[in-house]
Amino acid sequence: MGGSAYAKNAAIVENRPGAGGRIALDGLKSSAADGSVLALSPFSCTSIYPHVYKKLSYDPVADFAPVSIAAIMHHGLSVGPMVPDSVKDVKGFIAWAKANPDKANYGSPAAGSTPHFLGALLGLSQNVELKHIPYRGSVPGLVDVMGGQIACMFCPANAAINAALKDKGLVDGLAVVVLLAQGSTPEEMARSQRAEFERWGPLVKRIGFTADS
Repeated sequence: MGGSAYAKNAAIVENRPGAGGRIALDGLKSSAADGSVLALSPFSCTSIYPHVYKKLSYDPVADFAPVSIAAIMHHGLSVGPMVPDSVKDVKGFIAWAKANPDKANYGSPAAGSTPHFLGALLGLSQNVELKHIPYRGSVPGLVDVMGGQIACMFCPANAAINAALKDKGLVDGLAVVVLLAQGSTPEEMARSQRAEFERWGPLVKRIGFTADS
């Protein structure tokens, strides 16, 4: 239960993990269209999944109305003890991966997620085959990175909303988990969603990944 500092009604947070965020958006689609239910999800759910799934249970444009961007995140490449200490940057990791093709793998929070595609694009751009290992979320993958089971992982290192984003406590809290608080108008969010959809279409096609592959 959240307070009512940013809206007239108190908020109840209901986590619906699974299927890379699709379960949460399915729940939003079946909710009353009166603004009483909001969903906070990564942009991949609305901008990448339409390119990945032949049959998606929701239409990100027709079924949902944009409200605001809440935060942006940067992704990083984290390596573990499988990779020698001499590897200090991405260039060094690529050289190591080419010299050790049997160990050249990486984890991501889920198949079809942004980190999955970042790893695939890195491999394509550097002419090295990086084997993708999907996990159910970031934490299990990072545990295996630290345990030496996999080489590395790509992960994030997710009017009331904008009012909340001016709260220093909230901004500082997001910063702890490497999220940068950033609001927007509904129109700006819609343009951002469309731009990401158009950007990732050819990239997903180049990678050749579908939910059925």
